[in-house]
Amino acid sequence: MAAKSGIDAEAFAKLEERLDFGRPPACWVRALESGGSAVMSDHHTNCGDCPLARTPEHDATGMACGLRHGGRDYGVLVVALPKEMTGEPGERALFEEVAGDIGYALFVIEQEAQRRTAEAELVRTDEALRRSQETLRAVFESASDGIAVAGSEDGRLVMANAAFCRMLGCTPEDVPNLSVTDLHSPDHVEEVKQIFSELATGQRSLAEAIPVLRRDGTSFRADVASAQLKLDGRPCVVGIFRDITQRLALEGQLRQAQKMEAVGRLADRVRTQRPDIKTLFMSGYTANIILGQGVLEEGADFLQKPVDMATMCIKIRSMLDAAPTRK
Repeated sequence: MAAKSGIDAEAFAKLEERLDFGRPPACWVRALESGGSAVMSDHHTNCGDCPLARTPEHDATGMACGLRHGGRDYGVLVVALPKEMTGEPGERALFEEVAGDIGYALFVIEQEAQRRTAEAELVRTDEALRRSQETLRAVFESASDGIAVAGSEDGRLVMANAAFCRMLGCTPEDVPNLSVTDLHSPDHVEEVKQIFSELATGQRSLAEAIPVLRRDGTSFRADVASAQLKLDGRPCVVGIFRDITQRLALEGQLRQAQKMEAVGRLADRVRTQRPDIKTLFMSGYTANIILGQGVLEEGADFLQKPVDMATMCIKIRSMLDAAPTRK
């Protein structure tokens, strides 16, 4: 950026074009290289093709001084003075002082602009961080899985979400008073300590079917996925607890159904070879469920467990006394 006062506008416009292409006039170069002021007394020889060299103002002597402060150059101040003034040390010292004051003013303006830019960036950063924290907090609290954060070194809980508190039957106020070992029965504490150590050091990221102790003394199984993080500079482990009670029950039902299906196929093969053989089916599931799975045929002899010995004997006796079934 260039500014002028008392200079021919057309010549100054040409100078600005040169500056846009990185071609400063000779007086600028000499002033910046000297570190002080430069006097251009013979502008026909020294100023070359500078657009201002051919203006009436340049019949006077040119004096240039860098606008400098704190080791930074902000530009150059150029004036046209009568020749007798440029030769006086006092005038030259005053000119350099004025240039120094302008350089300092530009430095202050630059510092203020940088401060405002830094403050605006800090505000934007704080706002972005606040939104990010609000988003993470919303995800944390609304997650259906239980999430807890514990210190890697001492295993004490730092924070936990609402789902975790519901799983354990505790309140958010209880969380800081709990440690990892409080989440498991005494029979499993040593196993859990080993697993937590492996999770905290990154040796593993998933612990499956871990027994978790509720505050009322009951327990359930959970898969625990983990990740390492630092919270306020403190190394921590975040654990994501997924209650697998229902999954285990379904898997048990599936295994039982597969077992009953295998038994049914075996019974069919036996009946093929011995059509008159008596077959009694027993299961912990009701007859309706077994029939619904297509494992038993309608009218098959069946007892639901648990069953006492007397009931079993009566059932067997009635089957033996019944007429044989022919197919």
